[in-house]
Amino acid sequence: MVFHSVYGLRPAVRAAADRLSAAGHTVRVPDLFEGNTFDRIADGLAYRDELGSDVLTERAQRACAELPRAAVFLGFSLGASLGVRLAKRCAFSALVLLHDGTCVPEAARLPAQIHVAEPDEFVEEPDLVAWSGYGAQVFRYPGCSHLYTDDATAEHREADTAAARETWSRITAFLAERDRVAQGA
Repeated sequence: MVFHSVYGLRPAVRAAADRLSAAGHTVRVPDLFEGNTFDRIADGLAYRDELGSDVLTERAQRACAELPRAAVFLGFSLGASLGVRLAKRCAFSALVLLHDGTCVPEAARLPAQIHVAEPDEFVEEPDLVAWSGYGAQVFRYPGCSHLYTDDATAEHREADTAAARETWSRITAFLAERDRVAQGA
C-alpha cells in the first residue's frame, strides 16, 4: 500500500509504485485527493485542510480494506502520517515512512523504516527518538529538501538525488528482509 503526499498522486509516487512492482511486490496506490495534484506544499496543505481529517482518514481506511496480512505500508509525508494512524485498524506487517516520522504506539509495534531530510520543518525530533526506542530504522539525509524523493518539486536540491537513491536501496533491502521473514526463511 502506497499513500501519496499533499502534492497528490504525482509521477514520483507512481514511479515508486513501479519500482516496487518491478521488485515483485503487488502495489496499491489509492488517490486520496481524487485527481487533484499540486506544485506547492502550501496549496496541497490548503486542499488537505479543505477536505478535512475525517474525509482523508475515511478514504485511507477504505483503501486499506481487505489487505493481505503481510501488507507493507509505504507513505510519503501526509500519506505516511495517515498510514501510521491506521496501522492498528489495517493489516500492515511493516511500515516505510518517507518524509514524516509521526510515531503512534499502535504503529510502533511493527517493523519500520523511516527516511527524513535533516533538518525538516515537518518532522518532529521526539517522534524520531520514539521510533528509535521502538527499534525502527531511522535514516536522516542532511541537506535535503522535505520531499527529496520527488525530483519534480520546486524545493528539490542537488543533494536530493543521491539521498533518494540511497533511500530506495535501503527500502529494497528492508522489503527483501520482510519477504524472507514472511516466507519463514
